[in-house]
Amino acid sequence: MPDAQMPVDLYKFALNAFLVPLLDVDDNVPPKWTYVAIDFMCDVGTTVMVDGEPMVSGKPIPVKAFLVRWEMDRCLPFGRDSVELTGSVEMLVARNAKGLSATVTPIAMRVDSFHGRAWLRGPFKAETDVDTVAPTQRSKTLKPQLPDTPRYK
Repeated sequence: MPDAQMPVDLYKFALNAFLVPLLDVDDNVPPKWTYVAIDFMCDVGTTVMVDGEPMVSGKPIPVKAFLVRWEMDRCLPFGRDSVELTGSVEMLVARNAKGLSATVTPIAMRVDSFHGRAWLRGPFKAETDVDTVAPTQRSKTLKPQLPDTPRYK
């Protein structure tokens, strides 16, 4: 039986499904790992490893390139009306000028949808413009004080 049609272009939006949900990106602090999205979108068999160690929620993401392995158990990264993902994915992630780029290697990644079942194939390259570079302190810019102008009646 041939693969069903994928309702979402997972090759184009792979990092939105496989990486962005793991990131807690706040303007005021360095980006950190989080399980918040996983708790809402995946079943209990889901695990995430970063550089061979279990992901720790609240820990800053590495500054240098890092490897993420995500064992997905019925995850819904795009909501209930899109796709359900089950299987493994490995990503070698690095920062670039626009955000993050990765080599994504799906391992028996099953994609179920209302259209049927498909399998994500790879490896392939993916990018996201999510800015994960730790924010820098900006100096405060003061408005120049204008001299008082006399009022004429």
